[in-house]
Amino acid sequence: MRFILRLLSAIVIAVALAVVVLLMLPGQKLAQIAARQIEAQTGREVRFDGDVRFMFWPVLGLRANDVSIANAPWAGPQPMLTAGRLNIGVDAAALIGGDVRITELTAIVPELNLATNADGVGNWELSGADAASDDVPATEASDASSFSIETLSVSGARLTYAPYGDAPVTLEQVDVALDWPQGGEAATLSATLRPFGEPLTVSGSIQTFDDFLAGQPSAVDMRLMAAGAKGTYAGQLAWDGTANGRLSAQVPSADALARAFGVAAPEVPKGFGQAMAITTDLSFAPAEMQVALKGLALELDGNAVQGAVQLTLTDPMQVSADLTAGALTIPAAAGGAHVGAPSGDAGWSTDPIDASALSLLNGRIAIRFDSLDYGGVVLGASQITTEVDRARAVVSLAPLTVFSGRVDGQVIANNRSGLSVAVKLGFGDVQVQQFLGHTVGYEALTGAASGRVDLLGVGNSEDAIMRSLKGSANFDVGRGKFIGFDLQSLMNPEGGNGGTTVFRNLSASFDIEQGNARSDDFAANLDLLKATGAGRIGLGAQDMDFTFTPTAFGGENGDGISVPVRVHGPWSNLSYTPDLSRIEELRALEEQAKSAVQKKLSEELGTQVETVEEAEDALRKRVEEEARKQLLKFLNRD
Repeated sequence: MRFILRLLSAIVIAVALAVVVLLMLPGQKLAQIAARQIEAQTGREVRFDGDVRFMFWPVLGLRANDVSIANAPWAGPQPMLTAGRLNIGVDAAALIGGDVRITELTAIVPELNLATNADGVGNWELSGADAASDDVPATEASDASSFSIETLSVSGARLTYAPYGDAPVTLEQVDVALDWPQGGEAATLSATLRPFGEPLTVSGSIQTFDDFLAGQPSAVDMRLMAAGAKGTYAGQLAWDGTANGRLSAQVPSADALARAFGVAAPEVPKGFGQAMAITTDLSFAPAEMQVALKGLALELDGNAVQGAVQLTLTDPMQVSADLTAGALTIPAAAGGAHVGAPSGDAGWSTDPIDASALSLLNGRIAIRFDSLDYGGVVLGASQITTEVDRARAVVSLAPLTVFSGRVDGQVIANNRSGLSVAVKLGFGDVQVQQFLGHTVGYEALTGAASGRVDLLGVGNSEDAIMRSLKGSANFDVGRGKFIGFDLQSLMNPEGGNGGTTVFRNLSASFDIEQGNARSDDFAANLDLLKATGAGRIGLGAQDMDFTFTPTAFGGENGDGISVPVRVHGPWSNLSYTPDLSRIEELRALEEQAKSAVQKKLSEELGTQVETVEEAEDALRKRVEEEARKQLLKFLNRD
């Protein structure tokens, strides 16, 4: 027991002596030693312009006011770091042995001024290679090897970042905590940024932090949280942004995430990524500014897309993408309007079309899908390839399965010197009622159509483009019908189709100029009639003036009775007007035929015939008389 008491007494005396030594060592002197060691390690001047005091809690070390660390020579006179208060933790055992070993730095409300030069070098890239000078004794410079920071903490920082050639960016209320164990263990990092009020939190581990600070790739495992979104990255990462690893992210609201990063939230339609999830192998080469996404799995509002994407982040951005998808669904536009259809009598929109997005990128994007339901328009298995070059986009359909038929060809939008749109398409077995209903709101014509369209329109609004259309078109429709008027009932009131014109086939070709499609070879074959037509369809004005001429009782030479029907007015309220003068002609011909038949019967029967009943009675009497004469002749033959 006496031995134990002596041992405890020796320990207490040793601790007391250590405390006395610490208390006797002036704080300013210790700060100067620490400053020189930091300078030797970093090559930057360190100044303690305020009071320097010892602290025993929460760590043993110094508490210094008005501290600054000099900037890189090329970055200007403003210090890289200033702090109203800096806590410096020291290793107590090393301090007792006469060595100052800094283990912790905690900056309270600091201000960091970060910048890059023309070579892409940051002023935060510290090096002690040039630190030793005549002002630093060799013994103190050699002590730099004992310098280490096991814990770095920054609270409430104001950070200004000035990339070379760009406007500075300032962040307020930045919190950073770094645990940097010695002995090769992984460093852990957590940081909270509030660039636009919403906190963005980054946390994770860096396996070889020394290599990372030296600009070498290091294995990292990082996590990001912002506005409800979560992201992870595991792989290689270097200080300059060089990356090669696996990225995964879930974004419940793209709008909220955009606001958190201070980006004007785009109006993303449902189905294009209001909410999204992504997993991909990511690589980034900062020297070439190239991003590659391989093994990409993307989910946009429930629509799953796979493939690969390569981006070159230049101006304009270069894009190469090859994507595949299964069944895609994109809800109808607001209000449930037909896709592309004008509403009521309003006509085409006169709102300016902003086609500036065509200048944002160059490259090729190809997507193949099994089906696509877009606002009620259902596409089957299709492939769409878009190629953009200097504000000119060419969309190739090879083919597109739509409206129960197929469409192939190209749609071109060119915004190099004003907006122009060209359509060069061939189509087959397209259901006319579906197509016209979803494009111009007209559903009175049915049948499967085949043909070709070659159009060009110029203008900066829908209305201007549609009124400037020029080109040509032709079509051939199999068996179908016009709903709303009955050509056969005009020719035969007892043989109509209940307000519908049924045809076996229908064809026409059009010359299009200034938004008007004109045709003089419209032809339709009905069950008992033939019809031809000529006139104008106003693609720009959304009206028409077309005359259909059905012909009944015609022979091979086309002769017969015709009753023209004029279809005219706006698409939303078409009028059907028959030429009744031909009906009067038909009735006059009928009376002439009846008179001629009555006259001939009267002559043949030898009596005046005025009605059908008189004709039948006279004919019966004539037959009976003739039969009696023949019978008497037969009986008196001998």
